[in-house]
Amino acid sequence: MDRLATRSSLFRIRGMSCASCAARVTRALERLPGVVTVNVNLVAKTALVEYGSSIGIDEMIRAVAGAGYEMELEADSTEIASATGKEERQFPAMVVVALVLAATVMALGRGGDFPGKFYLLWVLATVVQFGAGWQFYRGAFVAARRGTMDMNTLIAMGTSAAYLYSIAAILFPAVLPAGGAAPVLYFDTSSMIIAVVLLGRFLEEKAKGRTSAAIEGLLALRPDRATVIREGIEQDVPVEQLRTGDMVLVRPGERVPADGLVRQGFTTVDEAMITGECLQVKKKVGDTVTGGSVNFTGAFQFEVLRVGRHSTLGRIVEIVRQAQGSRAPVQRIADTVAGSFVPVVAGMALVARRSETLSTPCPSEFRGYSLRCLPLRPGAGDTNRHRRWPRKRSGKRSPGSPRRGSRNIVPSWLRAAG
Repeated sequence: MDRLATRSSLFRIRGMSCASCAARVTRALERLPGVVTVNVNLVAKTALVEYGSSIGIDEMIRAVAGAGYEMELEADSTEIASATGKEERQFPAMVVVALVLAATVMALGRGGDFPGKFYLLWVLATVVQFGAGWQFYRGAFVAARRGTMDMNTLIAMGTSAAYLYSIAAILFPAVLPAGGAAPVLYFDTSSMIIAVVLLGRFLEEKAKGRTSAAIEGLLALRPDRATVIREGIEQDVPVEQLRTGDMVLVRPGERVPADGLVRQGFTTVDEAMITGECLQVKKKVGDTVTGGSVNFTGAFQFEVLRVGRHSTLGRIVEIVRQAQGSRAPVQRIADTVAGSFVPVVAGMALVARRSETLSTPCPSEFRGYSLRCLPLRPGAGDTNRHRRWPRKRSGKRSPGSPRRGSRNIVPSWLRAAG
């Protein structure tokens, strides 16, 4: 596809929580005919898409919705940048509560026994599990609805297993391996996992705010309002309402709101935001001015040439954001692995559980199988209490008789019982 016939648009993606989510969004967009490149920024929750004229924005929104995520209409880089730093204050109180309760559960679980200890641990762990950890269940449910699994699924499954096992150990201690002894509880495990993961997400949000500080600093150079001359009347309008061809008046001490061409007046401006030098540059009729530069000496009027993300300041913000979202080749490999990480872990857990079930000896079956562990006598409790049952053979000898020349390893009490 001819790169000259393509355009790039920045979209806001909602619902992403891990690298698996970013990989799914990327695949959903790259499958569409007409899409050239896709760059999903997990930190900023955005997607930079380069596409041709054969595909529309509605088709891309539907494709992302089919993957289970929400993609907003084309957004301005500056608008997304200004909203990024606000997310870091989303749940600090929840993190503190989860950490305090998890530490309390862990301290009480390893401390001495007292009446009602198990039920107190149950209550504290429930607050963490379904209070602070509710977002993991919500994320796992959303992932299940779209037929996928993500890190929310893994956390919800792991912590729920520890939490439910602990409840069963309290209510039905006789049916668990403890066999009527003091039940082994894992409330501290489920609570601490949730607290630590929430702490990690909170630190990630803090990092997002710091990485977007450069963009926010650039955005601070752009004024919020501009004086537009329309039909000979000066109007104070927001910068977002500026259009190409508008005549704008800039007074001494004000910032230039957009890129343009001087049509009337003479002044000096500070273009340190572009050149890095705090020097006053003379501007006369016919010279260009850059949005964000500071007007010093005189008032002048200029014609707007570029606004928004097409201006010099907007392109700088765009370049910085693309640099934040760019991925090295090794990171692309990591994202590919992350896309199947959770299903592989869940599958391995099921296989391990099935293998453990098959390898557990069943006391009610002593014959007909090889490598069965049998006790020498009921209640024997030494390290050498297990022996291997010989493989069952059919034909010439009875099932209970030993092979000629071999040692009879069947316990006498078992032969008598048989």
